[in-house]
Amino acid sequence: PNLDNFEGYGVTVGGASANIVVAGLRARYCRHGFTTLGDESSGTSYSGPRNILVVDSIVEGGPSTFSAFDTHPEGINIVFDNCYAYGGTGADANGIQVRARNVTVRGFRAHRCGGRGISVSSSALNATIEGGEVSYCGADSTSGVAVSAAGAIVNGLHSHHNTGPGISVGASGVVISDCYIHENSNRSDHNFVAIN
Repeated sequence: PNLDNFEGYGVTVGGASANIVVAGLRARYCRHGFTTLGDESSGTSYSGPRNILVVDSIVEGGPSTFSAFDTHPEGINIVFDNCYAYGGTGADANGIQVRARNVTVRGFRAHRCGGRGISVSSSALNATIEGGEVSYCGADSTSGVAVSAAGAIVNGLHSHHNTGPGISVGASGVVISDCYIHENSNRSDHNFVAIN
């Protein structure tokens, strides 16, 4: 639904759901093509969904969408494998926004997203990014990838032609290895990892 110019969700896994597989999802112009939600109906969170695999899925962002793929802070043990996000306008239109714990983003591709290709929030403990490519993402010097979770791992990522730094780090203990970063923005200092 599009109520008051507000896009609806594609697939939402909420509450105490566990052992879920979402394969071959195709979503277009949703607030989030995929997201998780906690169960807070009684005013308390039951830690949300767990043990989820999202695989071989594609989400296209639109003019009033947020992150194509998303996890809310409630949730644990979520894997995104071989997923692709493209399009979307504005700084909130990330390819993927990781806020839950123990999330692995493997072989993820983000192309021409209005926000960051990959955004890892401070609540995303034990986040891992393995491989993948982020290109032509960002508005107003937004980094291709932003990591704000302590102890996150970024390995083998290709980040290029984004409007800001290829990878921006704003947390301690982050490990970045074997990444290929080039031609980000029109500033030579954006071709490196930015430590905030």
